[in-house]
Amino acid sequence: MLKVPGGAELVQWEDRGSEPVTVLLEWRINSFQKGFKDAVTITRMDLEDFVIRRRRTCSPFTLYGEILETRLFFRWLVPEREKELFKNIKNVRPRKKLPVEQLIVRDDIKTLVGACDNQRDRALIMLLWDSGCRISEILSLNVGRVQFDRYGAVVIVDGKTGRRRLRLIDSVPDLQLWLNMHPLRTDPAAPLFLTNTRFGVGRKRLNSRTVQNRLKYLQKTLNLGKPTNPHAIRHGRLTDLVKKGFSEMELRLIAGWEKSSNMPEVYVHLSGGDIERKMLESKTEKAQQSFDYDAAIQKMRADLGLPAQ
Repeated sequence: MLKVPGGAELVQWEDRGSEPVTVLLEWRINSFQKGFKDAVTITRMDLEDFVIRRRRTCSPFTLYGEILETRLFFRWLVPEREKELFKNIKNVRPRKKLPVEQLIVRDDIKTLVGACDNQRDRALIMLLWDSGCRISEILSLNVGRVQFDRYGAVVIVDGKTGRRRLRLIDSVPDLQLWLNMHPLRTDPAAPLFLTNTRFGVGRKRLNSRTVQNRLKYLQKTLNLGKPTNPHAIRHGRLTDLVKKGFSEMELRLIAGWEKSSNMPEVYVHLSGGDIERKMLESKTEKAQQSFDYDAAIQKMRADLGLPAQ
C-alpha cells in the first residue's frame, strides 16, 4: 500500500475546511496506490508506467480525472518535484464525439432563423454559421469590422491566433438588414450585436450567456433534438466545410486554430484569398467565372502586409 506522510498534514487540510477534497483525492488516487510503496520516492518513470497501464483499462475521461487529481496530490506532497515528475505526461481533456445525426446542419440553421422574432437574432445565427467563428469572436465585433462588397461581405475577427479576415456569403442578406436598422449603425466602434433592452444611458454589448439562453429557448420551442449552442453551430459548420472538400490547413485558417507543432511551416502556402476563392467556388459557378482571383489574392496580401506575388 502507498505510504503518505503522517496524519498531521491531512489534519491541517481538515482544519482549513478541505476534508471533501481530501476524500476525493484519496478516492481518485486509489488505483494509483496499488504497486507503489512510498509516494515520496516515486520516480517519473513510475508515473509514466502507471499512465500507460491505466490507458489500457479505463476510459479517456476516467484517466483524465485520475491524472488531474494525482498531480494535485503530488503538488501538495512534494511541490518541488511536481513539474519533473509530470514532465512527459500530457493531460488533455477528452472531447465527446457527437453522433452524425446530432450535428447541426444547414437545414437546422434555416429552421432556427425562421423561428427568430427579431432581425438581430437572425443575423447573429446566420453569422455564426457562415463564419464558423467562436461566439467570443462574434460578440466582440464592432460595426466597422463588417465590410460589404459586390461578392457579399468580409468580416475581420480577433481570435486566439490573432486577426483574420473571413469571407461571408450566406449571412449577408440578414446581416445587411440588421445593420440597416442597427441603433448605432453610424458608429464604427459600436458593438455589432446589442442587447434589445436599454440599460442606463445606452445599450450593452450582447453577452454569450444571453445567446446561449436564446438558442436553448429556440431549441425547446422547435423541439429540435440536437445540441443547439454556439459551439455546436461552429462544429456543424466546420464539418460542413470538410464535406465540401476544404483541407485541414484551410480549416485551420478559417477556424483560427494554431498550426500543428509537427506540421512544417514550409508547406503552408495559403492566404485569405485562397479561402475566399474556394468559398465562392463552392457557392455558384457564376462566382467562379466572374471573380478576379489574382486581384483578390494581391489585395489580401497587401492588407496583411505581405509582399506581392
